[in-house]
Amino acid sequence: MIKVSDIVIKFLEDKKINTAFTVSGGGCIHLIDSLRQSKIHTICPHHEQSALMASEGYYRMSGNMAANIVTTGPGGTNTITGLLGLWLDSIPTIVISGQVSTSQLSANTGCRQIGDQEFDIISTITNMTKYAKMITDPYSILYELEKAHEIAITGRPGPVWIDVPLDIQGMVIDETKLKIYSKVEQEVSVNPDQINQFVSLVLSSKKPLIVVGNGIRLSNTYKKLNDFLTKTKIPVVTGPHSGVDCVDNTLEYYSGRIGILGQLTSNQIVQEADLIIALGTRLPVKMTGYNVSSFSPNSKKIIVDIDENEIKKHKFNIDLAINLDLMKFFDAIEDVDFKLNIEKWHSDVKSIRSNQQYYYEKHKNIKDYASFYYLINKASKIFNNIPIVTSNGTAHVVTLQTYQLSKDQRLFTNVGCASMGYGLPTAIGTCVANNNNQVICVEGDGSIMMNLQELQTIVGYDLPVKILLVNNDGYLSIKLSQESFFGGKEFASGPKNGVTIPSFEKLANAFGIHYMKITDNSQIDSVLKQMVEYPKACIVEVFTHPMERHEPKVTHKGIDENGKIIPGTLTDMFVSEGF
Repeated sequence: MIKVSDIVIKFLEDKKINTAFTVSGGGCIHLIDSLRQSKIHTICPHHEQSALMASEGYYRMSGNMAANIVTTGPGGTNTITGLLGLWLDSIPTIVISGQVSTSQLSANTGCRQIGDQEFDIISTITNMTKYAKMITDPYSILYELEKAHEIAITGRPGPVWIDVPLDIQGMVIDETKLKIYSKVEQEVSVNPDQINQFVSLVLSSKKPLIVVGNGIRLSNTYKKLNDFLTKTKIPVVTGPHSGVDCVDNTLEYYSGRIGILGQLTSNQIVQEADLIIALGTRLPVKMTGYNVSSFSPNSKKIIVDIDENEIKKHKFNIDLAINLDLMKFFDAIEDVDFKLNIEKWHSDVKSIRSNQQYYYEKHKNIKDYASFYYLINKASKIFNNIPIVTSNGTAHVVTLQTYQLSKDQRLFTNVGCASMGYGLPTAIGTCVANNNNQVICVEGDGSIMMNLQELQTIVGYDLPVKILLVNNDGYLSIKLSQESFFGGKEFASGPKNGVTIPSFEKLANAFGIHYMKITDNSQIDSVLKQMVEYPKACIVEVFTHPMERHEPKVTHKGIDENGKIIPGTLTDMFVSEGF
């Protein structure tokens, strides 16, 4: 005989899910007690949203799933922003929630609620999970866990959710009568004709370019990709936000990051290519530009993606669409002898990339503030191989646009959801996955307020998370949009119009976290070196110009007679003279 909650936790252990991020509650109390008796390393953040964001960081850093255990009602609804991030960025995790006892469920009664803190979480989160199920039969618990886990990691990965009512959690049942899930094999074979067509297109190309995304990490093909790049010497780019660490940035023909907020030289290269090979990237408009028809207009296009829907959505012509897991794709081309005649293209790529600027004179010469562009350029030489997690806004844009990665260094953010407050809890999960070695968390002064409570999680678990905090006096991205669209009429974006920011020095002292600050460019080198040398968590607050623009950026070409914005192409990138 065995208790149902023990079956749940034993299942996690059997699947080698050895880390859980949980917020306890009465609705999941049996699960919490079973977790107490297990060997699973448990971290307790102070908000369920943070728990799921931490599990995302844990997976991105380690490649292993984490579990989340939350309670009923607000415990479930608090997770939703973190869950959406997992869903949109294809990160597998398993969420197990408590629920009121089956006798207190309001389903089919017409009542809004019967049980205390009761809420039908499954109906709410079905469209942001690969599988979601409430347990009504205790003997189905192992079947549903096995099914959910298999679905989470099969095909395009993503989160799954199992909801367990309180009375079922506490039931003691005969484990010999448990319903068993049988894995459904869905073997997708390689199409030899497609592989031959791929080889033919590559061999006939004079200007091939590989574009990669986070599908490289999700398919565990980082080494295979980089071996292929080393062998073929085909130039490679990533997006400006997704997949920047999916390729060795020190390769000879690494060619930067494309997109609206990408690097100008990278955009010039993608527009010159005669063959685009997209591997594990959905090529969103942030990469192609909103003028999609002008994306790499003279190239043939090959897309390899595990999600057929992501291939079908494109509005440009695709010459070869391969709906296949990247591991199988790389295995299929592993022994091909690619003899390419692209020396002229190599020369052109190097010539274009030699003009790449990561900051401008105005950033270097700014007075009374530090420039975040100038700081990130310096940081590239100081942070070495330390993993970096960024939040949204300037922390996200500037770092991912211009940070120059060392070999195999990790740098990531959430792209699909891109929520404020993401950086801090995700850095916690990343740090745990990094064996409690230091992690850099790049946050904004407005963003960090969304999950400020997790400073205590860092302190409580003595995690060496180094927070690089950009103080640009509020929500800079919103201020820049208001400048662009509303003539600078700001509202709900800074201290003068509703968004107030606290003293982070006082907050750091309150939490017992070491505090440093950078107020101008001359302090950057010394403070960043102190930051990485300091053995514990710290906050380094960087005071930047309140209107330091995100640039270069693809700019629109005006408004047509119908009032619609005319989008620019990827090479229509603008840098203003001042701030």
